[in-house]
Amino acid sequence: MSQLAYTQDPAVALPGMLAGPFEDNDVRTAIASVLIQYGLGVAYTASGAANENPPGAKIPTVGATEVTDTLFLGISVRDPSRDRLTVGALISTGYAIDEPFPYLRKGRIWVLAEKAVAFGDPVFCRVTAGGAEVAGAFRDDADTADAFEIPGAQWFTPTTGAGLAIIELKPTQWAADS
Repeated sequence: MSQLAYTQDPAVALPGMLAGPFEDNDVRTAIASVLIQYGLGVAYTASGAANENPPGAKIPTVGATEVTDTLFLGISVRDPSRDRLTVGALISTGYAIDEPFPYLRKGRIWVLAEKAVAFGDPVFCRVTAGGAEVAGAFRDDADTADAFEIPGAQWFTPTTGAGLAIIELKPTQWAADS
């Protein structure tokens, strides 16, 4: 059968897609201890492996410690080879428990901003989610202590409302650098 419908203006990017220059990106591997969607913040958690190599990862949910301390790993990276992978009736939107996945430690990545952000604004990662909010999502303020600032991160592109934008990560003292 012939293709009868075409997208006139496809999306510029998708959450979790790397944004150049690629030679400056530091992408590492972790093991998911919970379902981890593309383009969300991830924090260290014990994986159960004796040597913790690669480390276990989860979505930050325990206050400032998992974002501003040495437990923050980075942002989950989209794997384009999985975009048509189906699990039941759902198209893959992330990584399953005990599955290895890539995360961006340093560099630029597309994410969904919860609200309007400006170039150079600080990046806050949500740890407390209510209603339609998503833990691990990003914004430019603390939202009354529900999100915490990521050291060494800034918004690289602006938005006029909630939508896709680029975050630039420049880690300072994160634990996984060792």
